Amino acid sequence: MLPIIEEKVTPDSIVYTDTFRSYNALDISDFHHRRINHSKLFAD
Repeated sequence: MLPIIEEKVTPDSIVYTDTFRSYNALDISDFHHRRINHSKLFAD
């Protein structure tokens, strides 16, 4: 998944994801990774 994201998203961007474990790789990338916990925050 990370190679596709690195190809599509420019470095220093802010990437928002949920808490799915596969997104943990973004923590060591060139992006600013922010997580949204849907069990605490939910929007319609």
